[in-house]
Amino acid sequence: MAVPGRIHEANILKDLKPPKVRKEVVNTLNKEEIHPLLNVVNPDTPVGSRHYAILITFLD
Repeated sequence: MAVPGRIHEANILKDLKPPKVRKEVVNTLNKEEIHPLLNVVNPDTPVGSRHYAILITFLD
């Protein structure tokens, strides 16, 4: 049991197993699919600028 202010000597994570990693390949968008997506938002407005930034982040 942990005591406040004291270092716990035992490795409490020793039995923790890492999550399984999926090894599937994710399909990406090509240029012909990206341009129409970005052209839908107006980056000259505050909301459009926000949407554009989110799209660019997801496409990176």
